[in-house]
Amino acid sequence: MKINKVNTGVYTGILNKAKKAESFREDKFIKSEDLKEDAEFLKPPSIKTRSEEKDITGLADYNRGLAIAAGSVLVASPIAEALKTIDIIYTNDIHGAINPMKDDKNPGFQKGGVSYMGTLIKQLKNESPHNHILLDGGDWGQGSYESKLTKGKTMIEVMNTLGYDAGEVGNHEFDWGREALKDMMKEATFPILGANILEDGNLIEGVTPYIIKEVNGFKIGILGLISQETSGTVDPKNITGLTFASVKETAEKYIPEMKEKGAELIFVLSHQGDGADERLAKSVRGIDVIVGGHSHTLIEEGRKVNDTIIVQAGTQGEKVGNLKLEVDPETKKVVSFKNNLISVNDKDLKPDPEIEKIIAPVVNESKEKMSEIVGKTEVDLTHNRSKVLESVMGNVLTDAMRESVDADVAMQNSGGIRDQIMKGPITMGDLYRVLPFDKFIVTMDLTGKQIKELMENSAQRKKGNMQVSGIKMDIDPTKPRGDMVSNIKIKDLPLDMNKVYRVATDDFLAGGANGYTTFRQGKNIEYGELVIDHLKGYVQKYSPLTKEKAKIEGRLNFIKREA
Repeated sequence: MKINKVNTGVYTGILNKAKKAESFREDKFIKSEDLKEDAEFLKPPSIKTRSEEKDITGLADYNRGLAIAAGSVLVASPIAEALKTIDIIYTNDIHGAINPMKDDKNPGFQKGGVSYMGTLIKQLKNESPHNHILLDGGDWGQGSYESKLTKGKTMIEVMNTLGYDAGEVGNHEFDWGREALKDMMKEATFPILGANILEDGNLIEGVTPYIIKEVNGFKIGILGLISQETSGTVDPKNITGLTFASVKETAEKYIPEMKEKGAELIFVLSHQGDGADERLAKSVRGIDVIVGGHSHTLIEEGRKVNDTIIVQAGTQGEKVGNLKLEVDPETKKVVSFKNNLISVNDKDLKPDPEIEKIIAPVVNESKEKMSEIVGKTEVDLTHNRSKVLESVMGNVLTDAMRESVDADVAMQNSGGIRDQIMKGPITMGDLYRVLPFDKFIVTMDLTGKQIKELMENSAQRKKGNMQVSGIKMDIDPTKPRGDMVSNIKIKDLPLDMNKVYRVATDDFLAGGANGYTTFRQGKNIEYGELVIDHLKGYVQKYSPLTKEKAKIEGRLNFIKREA
């Protein structure tokens, strides 16, 4: 490489400063603020790159002149090769949200909906036709009545049409059973990833651990990982014989293999939540980007942990993520990045005709059923499943469960309540958004001691506690497990550790899912109708729901909060 001899003295000064910088030793993302004044002397003429057709002055904001990697010195010069862009378009946790939903922040408009999402994705692809990649972080299918009608195949057809390059298996892909998942994977024209989903030590049928795809001249290895805790979030009967291997060990196994096969950059499609993604980035070197899912987190600007960029785009197709990487073609290192979460709504976008045609059969079939008005609420039935709190929606649901089967206590995990209902008419569509999963009510006998164990299990969680009816308690999460819950009362009487109580829950929890294994000790077990049918009957019986029937009552009384 020729070095521009102009201002070599200034260049030497810059080099010395760079050598002292922390970024010179470790950071792939070179920051030039401190060197900006010196770098003015090295600024080359404006040029155009063939791939982007836009002016790049100083070769991407001085970074080209300041980048030092792999023992090579790169000096800003008109003859130096420009940085290249990789445009990552991504979604996660769409949860079969085929139809748009009411946008409470923009009255009169709707948000989400795959036909509007399709329009946006096609626009983003057209803006960078030669350097984009389209990825999904899992949980694409289960979550709506419309998607349920074809057990996720309609969503797969949508993703096929939009040209996804890869998708990761999410925990809710197992909700309709193994055969339904196999059917979805057979329909997919894009690779389905899942490197740590094993049966008898081998990858399950239909998934591949990774792919290597060339984008704008770079070979990108894309690895798929699902949470190693997946067995606690899926109905046990749907994953019989499966194991979910260590995410860290799986990444350490496949990253070198991908690099041996020519991968120059490493991406991970991860369905384990942003906290687990951060731990992965800290423990495993060599990952450039993690496109996440599972926690439904909106990571607006992207999150950098060590040398890894972590992104996630919320849930239900309300946002599409767009992560732009500037990559040095010689060092194969990411020099800078910019992340943007773009809203999907009918205010700014028109529905895509091609996608509209695909979804028309399920939309038309569900329209009459989902528009049925079953009642009314005069108060907001609020719920935040990521918070350890008692919720109005949780109270209404568990009251409906307890009353309908004449139980002493009802319990429902917060994570199973997927939405809230604002005051006004309540439709079947509203109820399905709250309870999109086909869960059946289960009643069983549990002792007071076993109920205490379940409440202790709930109290120690950082999120996703149990919603309850017929029971009240004080909770001090600062105390050790076993002593967090006190002053437990059932029907206003102190809990008797030896007494047998009738408890209502759903078949998901009754099987010991979410770590609530105490339910497996239940006696005299009876299975009933779908939980949503019990909720529907309760709403119809007490409509309109007022503050008397829908309120916070101190069932979960937190006497202390962790800092």
